[in-house]
Amino acid sequence: MPGQLTAAVYRWIDENGKTHFSDKPHENAKQITIKKPNTTNLVGGTEQLRRQQELLQSFENERAEKKRDLLKQKQQQQKVDNYCRRQRNRLLNYKEADRLFLRDDDGTKKILNSARKRREIEKLEKEIKDRCS
Repeated sequence: MPGQLTAAVYRWIDENGKTHFSDKPHENAKQITIKKPNTTNLVGGTEQLRRQQELLQSFENERAEKKRDLLKQKQQQQKVDNYCRRQRNRLLNYKEADRLFLRDDDGTKKILNSARKRREIEKLEKEIKDRCS
């Protein structure tokens, strides 16, 4: 066939049953022919390199996207952790305080009675349980 290379190879089996191959004739050897593939049908080196670079770029883009997603998740988790820490500290302050006051919309202090203080503590405990567990 045009464009294909052939090479003579000799094969024989020795007295121990081991098969041997050589490019030189040997006693009791049979000649076999091995055809090398036609390299003109293969993808050219520049085309293969271009495809490899595209694949590599695709992998790098995917890796960068995963890294951005992980960073975003980590930042979001840090926000949640900070919020929960502040709320837990607030709850401790509420529980330790003799008197609890809240500010109205106009900024005026409003001292809470014990029942209202208990409700505020319960409300804060529920919020922590729901958002921080």
